[in-house]
Amino acid sequence: MKVEKTDDLVVASKDAKGGSELIYGRVKERVPDDLWNYFQIILSRVRDYEDKPKILWFQDTSKDQEIQFLKKKEERDKYERFIFPSDWSLEKFHLDLGVEYEKSVVLKNAIEPIPAHTKPKEGPTRLIYISTPHRGLDVLIAAFRAAKFENVELDIYSSFKIYGWEEADKDWEPLYNACKDTPNVNYHGTVSNEEIRSVLQQTHILAYPNIFQESACISVIEAMSAGCVVVCPNLAALPETCANFAWMYGYVQDKIEHARKFSHVLRDAIDSFWEPPVQARLTFQKQYFDMHYDINTTAKQWEIMLENIKTNIEYSKQKK
Repeated sequence: MKVEKTDDLVVASKDAKGGSELIYGRVKERVPDDLWNYFQIILSRVRDYEDKPKILWFQDTSKDQEIQFLKKKEERDKYERFIFPSDWSLEKFHLDLGVEYEKSVVLKNAIEPIPAHTKPKEGPTRLIYISTPHRGLDVLIAAFRAAKFENVELDIYSSFKIYGWEEADKDWEPLYNACKDTPNVNYHGTVSNEEIRSVLQQTHILAYPNIFQESACISVIEAMSAGCVVVCPNLAALPETCANFAWMYGYVQDKIEHARKFSHVLRDAIDSFWEPPVQARLTFQKQYFDMHYDINTTAKQWEIMLENIKTNIEYSKQKK
């Protein structure tokens, strides 16, 4: 796959519009240009170096082959800071690659809070899946087919087009077709983030039987801000991201057992959604996520950090 470079951002495709690209753009547009451009800020994949202080911002996990070079201290020494979207991610990089705590900062992925709204009470309970297919779509469809929920519809927004990888979708066509052939399932493919944010306001539950380790999860954060119940396993950074608000179950690798456990919790969430304690919890959930995952707060944290690093670098130059 050809890798293209756009300014200081390295992406696998110039058409990528995934969570990593969204958060990068949202932070960058809120930090003063002169401060941002003082550094080379690299998102996950290193391709070349500029003659600037370097910051490596991770969204991938410590097992990614592209970053195994960090096991060498002389490579780590090229960077002023390593930025992580979760404490789980930082800990894994420290244990697996030796990344120093002293050079590491956790700046969580963030969103523009979803506008306040009222969920529809009439009609079916609406479920949604808004991640790429390899993160558990097959488990979801298996569980949904077996459960035979009544008065429930599932909207699926999933394909690799979000990364500009249409060729990769060919391998997933059988799963996409299974989605299309399943009663009460609407398969939409990839749409804009603006459309996802709008649809979430009409959605009750994020159905996310994740099987792929993530260092953070923008989909979950947006769903939580939208006042959706999130049903997901306790895999990787999901417990940290969900902050005890998700309807969470123990992850299992066997997909049949995973589908069974997920279906059980999902049914409980569907049956309980409109109960007063659940609604009160969702109100608190939205307040929490709107406060702790607000992009303006995160961008300000970035600005303060970059300003401090720049000041220290310039001071060191003067001492010489």
